[in-house]
Amino acid sequence: PFPFPFYFEELYRFIHQFEQFDQQLLLNLTSAQQKQIHDNKFYLLLTQIPSLLLSLHTQQGHELLMPYILHGFHQSIYGIRCIYSLFNPVAVVLGPDESRRQLLTLIQSALNPEKTTIYHWRCFTRRFIIQLIARFNLTKFLQCFPILLIEACSGFKDEINMKIEIDDDNNNNNNTNDSNVETDDNTNERSDTIIPQDYDANVFDSFDEPHGSNLLSDSAVESIIYLQLKLGPVLGCKYFGRHLLRMLALCYVDDEQLQLLSSDKNPCKSIRPVRGDLNAKKIIDCLLSLIQNYGEQIILLIYFPHLTETIRMANHRLTIRSESAVLSCIVLLKCILPYMSDSTLMANLTDPIKTRMIHASLTLLSSSSVHFPSFERARSICAYRILDILFLLSLRLGYESTRLYMNDSIRAFFACFQSTHEPTDDIHPRTASVT
Repeated sequence: PFPFPFYFEELYRFIHQFEQFDQQLLLNLTSAQQKQIHDNKFYLLLTQIPSLLLSLHTQQGHELLMPYILHGFHQSIYGIRCIYSLFNPVAVVLGPDESRRQLLTLIQSALNPEKTTIYHWRCFTRRFIIQLIARFNLTKFLQCFPILLIEACSGFKDEINMKIEIDDDNNNNNNTNDSNVETDDNTNERSDTIIPQDYDANVFDSFDEPHGSNLLSDSAVESIIYLQLKLGPVLGCKYFGRHLLRMLALCYVDDEQLQLLSSDKNPCKSIRPVRGDLNAKKIIDCLLSLIQNYGEQIILLIYFPHLTETIRMANHRLTIRSESAVLSCIVLLKCILPYMSDSTLMANLTDPIKTRMIHASLTLLSSSSVHFPSFERARSICAYRILDILFLLSLRLGYESTRLYMNDSIRAFFACFQSTHEPTDDIHPRTASVT
């Protein structure tokens, strides 16, 4: 007799069932029936792939099975569930080199979705992130994934797309795996044909139930804070701190993000809350976790240089990006002041806090020659946020110290209104507001 591999029967049974589902999707079914078939395909992969990977412990067997695994990973309907459930057992069998070659780009695409589903938050949890580090190694992870985590923690991808695109997935089914297995035209007539009702839908309850407290941004924030703690101050600031500072500026980059919020939605505790604060809050939480873990030296060595340089560059040339960056710097300055000890605050109050941050921002705001890309809205919001800082510093310093140390800053703030409402013959109005 012709010798078959020992794994042939088990592999054939899996492939046959998988192709049965693909054949059923070609029928004229309702959306509910199609969704049930997709759920059955996912459950088939979930239950059969781990045992098959152990049975097919040869390279030839893995090569036969991988097209079906990758096909499941690419599906728009259940692909993210397959990745979350099967990535680790598949990567263990493939090894680090093959995992990086076959799965790295695919996982990056999954963590950067065009449309977020109720399942995506699972791939940003600490459990899955640890699996990525273990299977791809830490160096490759730090090269590819920190920016994706930071984009997720901003909250811009929290809007969940509840529509399941059956038609798109059907088009993928017609063009995928045509060369892998030659199916019989009479497949649907076989006695062992599997119908959608063969699997219990209750199996999928744990995946289908939305978790209100587990937004994609919440999972990303938890993972970032965990990674910052494990990486240490140097790597934490290099791979997360600096990117978080850049991402913070994007939270205020357009007119929609500068829309005012109602008083009951005030994540940054500001006089004038805006929509961008909702996205900035979680990024600021990640930045503050670095201070909580490693002390106020993070403020002095990382945050202050970034704040002063950003404001200085905006004074030279104000664009839509630098405008939002200045606003984000003012917001961040208010948030980090409570984390400074009294001695550190007093040592840095005059310079750089007052001279290179507050006064430099007031010079920018009070200038009649500077055009703000977002017009008066951005200028007024920045003014309110500087007022937040002055109020916070006054509370921190107390009555007598405020009169002694903050007099010039408060006078400079109100001088902006004078330069706005009273015309001046000064040729250089930028230098007249703050001395």
